[in-house]
Amino acid sequence: MALNYFKQGQFAQLEACCQALSKRYPKDGFGWQLLGLSIKMQGRDADAVPALQTAARLLPNDWQSHVNLGSAHLALGKLGAAEACFTRALALAPDSLKALDTLGDIQRRLGKTEAALATFQRRLAMTPDNGHSQHMVAMLSGQQTAGAPADYVSRTFDEYAEHFDAHLTAVLQYKVPALIRDALASHAPAPAAQWDVLDLGCGTGLVGDVISPWARKLVGVDLSAKMLDKAQARQLYQDLVCADLLSMMRAAPADSFDLIVAGDVFVYIGQLDELINQAKRLLRPDGLFVFSTETLADEASTQPYHLQTTGRYSHAPDALLQQAAQEGFTVLSTTNAILRMDGSEPVQGQISVWRA
Repeated sequence: MALNYFKQGQFAQLEACCQALSKRYPKDGFGWQLLGLSIKMQGRDADAVPALQTAARLLPNDWQSHVNLGSAHLALGKLGAAEACFTRALALAPDSLKALDTLGDIQRRLGKTEAALATFQRRLAMTPDNGHSQHMVAMLSGQQTAGAPADYVSRTFDEYAEHFDAHLTAVLQYKVPALIRDALASHAPAPAAQWDVLDLGCGTGLVGDVISPWARKLVGVDLSAKMLDKAQARQLYQDLVCADLLSMMRAAPADSFDLIVAGDVFVYIGQLDELINQAKRLLRPDGLFVFSTETLADEASTQPYHLQTTGRYSHAPDALLQQAAQEGFTVLSTTNAILRMDGSEPVQGQISVWRA
């Protein structure tokens, strides 16, 4: 009966059933594990911990019981306890890719850079083509790459999609959509719903929401299918494309758009040359290109971009101006701004408005 409840997703009924079973068979670790999972699946991670701890104690050699307990600790923000659980799980099941990914991320969040690097190097050795591991190794070791691999971006945002909007606005104090709207309004103050607009890396549609007054047709492109599902629910876009940005742009006809926006997108792309070239090709005469970048703070750096330990790219303002000139853009404005928070630290960036 208990397994049927679990398969059918009837977690409240499963909890009641497992409560009775745990009283009748208090040394049955599997029953305690089901009880903990039934509570956790109802969103009560703190309440699930005692049952999952009991399961892990009764089943010390069952790696999954340690993963379940670690996941509950992780959901509660107890990173040290979660690290211990996933370390134990990997001692029992060293080939668990999911456990390696989770442990590496926990170690990174704890500031244990060398340990996290070793974990992701181990993961990469097992799956050399895994873009997520490639990017994590690069950022933790200081390697410089041209852009984040596609599967790193799609995986990150597929996992993030359900809580994306709330986390950005409530926790990160995300300001990019409003900053883009204000920058655009300063150069096109009378939105008349008459432009064809391309929203690069549209995500859930936060930027699309603020630029829709300018749009006769709004097209969004993103690598994350789950983010696009959220964007579709806004009913703002006439077309949503799940694709790599450059692939979509290369396939589009020249002179297709009056406005191209990219909010919080170039933080996952270091080398922007071809993308800027494609934006110029796709814009009609006098069309606008509006985008955000994180600012490369090291003024002595001769590099146009830098992969940070956050896994995001910052860009040198002077290099962006040079790229604008090379492609024949007129720089209408470059505005310094705080884009969001990273913990307690403000993320410094720029909002650029270029005219084709």
